[in-house]
Amino acid sequence: MNARVACRLLAAALAFLSIDASASQYVAGRGLRLLDDRLVLGGYLAAGASLLDEEPKEFKLDDLSAFVTYRVNDELLAFSEMELEDAIHLDEDGFDVGRRIVSLERLYLEWQPRQELRLRLGQMLTPIGIWNRVHAAPLVWTTSRPLATEAFFDTGVTGAQLDASARWRDLDFVATLFGQPDGHIDATDARHRMRRGIGARLQVGRIEAWHAGVSALRYRDDRDRRWHGLFGADLLLDREPWEVWSEAVVNDPDGGPTIWGLYLQAAYHLGHGFYPVVRYEHVHLEGVARNPIVAGLAFKPAPNVILKLEGILGREGLGAGGNGAEASVAILF
Repeated sequence: MNARVACRLLAAALAFLSIDASASQYVAGRGLRLLDDRLVLGGYLAAGASLLDEEPKEFKLDDLSAFVTYRVNDELLAFSEMELEDAIHLDEDGFDVGRRIVSLERLYLEWQPRQELRLRLGQMLTPIGIWNRVHAAPLVWTTSRPLATEAFFDTGVTGAQLDASARWRDLDFVATLFGQPDGHIDATDARHRMRRGIGARLQVGRIEAWHAGVSALRYRDDRDRRWHGLFGADLLLDREPWEVWSEAVVNDPDGGPTIWGLYLQAAYHLGHGFYPVVRYEHVHLEGVARNPIVAGLAFKPAPNVILKLEGILGREGLGAGGNGAEASVAILF
């Protein structure tokens, strides 16, 4: 969309932020609740500075996302997420706006006839791994994103997703089936763009403490016109004061070279809202093998606010900005 539309959307978002919390059912991080909780307005903002050696040094309003949830009844709801990406940035050449300003991140209907069964129809986040399913800047520990979570598969899926859950011997099981019959409502900027495909995920664990998952996807890529087989595994451990995330993914295209990547990330709660974070990655992508390392500090002055500062080494030649430092602030409304 053009800059005028983007500015109008930005003004509307800022108007929402200016609502007097005392006169509304607003809870920071959980949104504004209206119509007897049937309508929920929320979102998040992320802004930061990037000092990387393969990109222009810049400060930018990176994301301004608006969430709208409307509950039709106890079983049916509609959800949308509209996002302003790279809306405004300042670099050596002055102020500018991004080329792709407004994107439709998610738009779906959700039917949940009972707690352990859920069906979604529309455009959603691809249910692979940990990071992609969380994705919002206030909910992750670093400004930079592990390449294993975005460089090997399309981050969005347009079609259907069915989730079934069960509990057995103190373990929580979640099985997911998803598929895409045609193109996206609003195509993502991912390196891989799914035209059609079908996939599955199985997760086991104790939701409040740990979980492990495996994923598989067979899809046709709209960019290289090949069919790809993708396999992934992930593990999350959350035991105070540690939180550990790990993912690995392999993409094996028909008639093409196999690419793969992984990461292991640990965050430690020092107290008073401070979290040192370190991440190791290995990436084998387009004939280039690298071992990026990210080390930094996150500070949470409030549950819905996070400030991040990090240094990055070993990411040269991957089309991800190279080495350097990044800092950001993110707020969940």
